[in-house]
Amino acid sequence: MVTIIFVIYAAFSCIRYAGFGSSGYDLGIFTQAVWHYSRFEAPISTIRELPNILGDHFHPIVIALAPLFWIWPSPYMLLLAQAALIAISIIPIWLFVRRRLDAAPSYLLVSSYALFWGVVNAVAFDFHEVAFAVPLIATAIWLIDIKRWTPFYWTIAGLLLVKEDQAILVVFFGLYLLLKKYWRPALVCVLSGIVWFLLTTKVLIPYFAGAPFAHWSYTQLGPDAMSALWTAITHPLTVVALLTTPVAKLVTAWQLFSPFLLLSFLSPLVILTIPLILERFLSTNSHYWLQVFHYSATISPIIALSAADGLSRLAKHLQSRHKRLLVLTATIVILLLNVWGLATTEFRYFAKPEFYNLADNQRLGQQALDHVPADASVTAQDGLLPRLANRRSIFVLRPNAPLTDYVVASDRVSTGLANISEVQVLLNKYVEIGYEPVFEQDGWLVLRRPPQ
Repeated sequence: MVTIIFVIYAAFSCIRYAGFGSSGYDLGIFTQAVWHYSRFEAPISTIRELPNILGDHFHPIVIALAPLFWIWPSPYMLLLAQAALIAISIIPIWLFVRRRLDAAPSYLLVSSYALFWGVVNAVAFDFHEVAFAVPLIATAIWLIDIKRWTPFYWTIAGLLLVKEDQAILVVFFGLYLLLKKYWRPALVCVLSGIVWFLLTTKVLIPYFAGAPFAHWSYTQLGPDAMSALWTAITHPLTVVALLTTPVAKLVTAWQLFSPFLLLSFLSPLVILTIPLILERFLSTNSHYWLQVFHYSATISPIIALSAADGLSRLAKHLQSRHKRLLVLTATIVILLLNVWGLATTEFRYFAKPEFYNLADNQRLGQQALDHVPADASVTAQDGLLPRLANRRSIFVLRPNAPLTDYVVASDRVSTGLANISEVQVLLNKYVEIGYEPVFEQDGWLVLRRPPQ
C-alpha cells in the first residue's frame, strides 16, 4: 500500500513539474539549498536573498537530502523524497489504527488518510520541509501508544529539526502526555519545546539571517510570542473573534475534521491539533486560512489518528453485535468522503488528458533553458527557478531584481507576479538597457546581457 501511494504521489508531482506546472518558488529555494549542502557549502539562498537559508526558517533536517543530489542533482529528487516521506507516514498510522480496529476498517481508514485533501494538497505543492514532519508526528503518536520512550525522544528531536514552529507542537505533545500521566516524557517535551522555540527564533535564525526573525504574523496579539500569550490570557474574546472571522477559517476547520466524521473530538489526541489551528487562524497571512499549499500537512496525521481513536472509544459503548457494523460503516463513509474530496484538490487533473500532454512545452522550455550556461547568473520567473537553481546566483524576476547574465521568462509558467503583462513590462526594461534575445519562440524568451 505504501508503494502504491508513493507511486501515485510521485507520478502526480513529477508529471506536474515536467509540464512546467510547478509554482516553483519554494521548490527553487530548496533546490538551491540542497545543491549547496551536497557540495558541503553553506546554503546561501539568492532566491530568498539571504546569506543562509537557515535564516529564513530553521530546518537543518533538510541536510539529510544532500546525498540524493550526489546521485542526481535535480528538483525531481526533492519531489520523490517528499512523496516517499508522506507515503511512509502510512506505516505508523497503520500500526496505531490496527491496535484499535479490525483489519478491514484499518485499511479503509488508512486509505482515507492517504487520499485526504490535506495530504494531497501538500504533495501537489512542490516541496516543503514539513514533509519530514508528517511521518515524525505519526511515529511519535504511535510510540506514545506503545510506551517506547527512547525512540520517542529521538523522534521528537527530529521533529524539532524540521522547523522552528514544530517546537510549539512538541509543547502540546507534553500537555497530551500530562493528560495520560506520563510525567517524565511530558516534562521533556514541554521544556525542550519552549527552549527550542526561543533558541531558534531569538538566536539561531537571527544569527543566520543577520536580522531579527521575520515570520511573526500575529501582530494583532503582540510583537512576540510572550506578548501574544499574555493577550490570549487577558483578552480571550479577542482570540475567539480572530479564530472565527472571516468565515473562511470556519470553512477550513470544517473541511479538516468533517471528512473523518468529527470523530477526532472523541479522542484526547485532538489536543495536538490546537497549536496547528491557532498558528494558522490567528495569523494575519490569509493563505493560512485556506485549504491550499502544504498548510494542512502536519495536522492530517493527527486528525486521522485521533479519528481512529475516537471511533474505537465510541464503539466500546456499544453492544458487541453492533460494534463491527458501526465501525465498518463509519470507515466506509469516511473513505467515500475523502475520495469525493479529491475533486477539490489538484489531483483532479489526473483525470484530464491535457495533464499528460507535455511534449511541446517540455521541448520548447528545455531549448530555452539550454541557452543558459551552468555557471551564469540568471533571473527567472517563479515557475522556472527550480530548473535553474543549481547555481550560486539566481534571482526572482521582479522589480529591482539584481542584474544578471541571463533573464528567462515564459507565458506558459507561473509568473510570481500578478499577471503576465507585468512580466512583459520588466522584460521590455531589460531590452531597453541592452539585453539581447538569444532564444524567442512561442512565448519563451531568453535574454543575455551584452559583454561589459
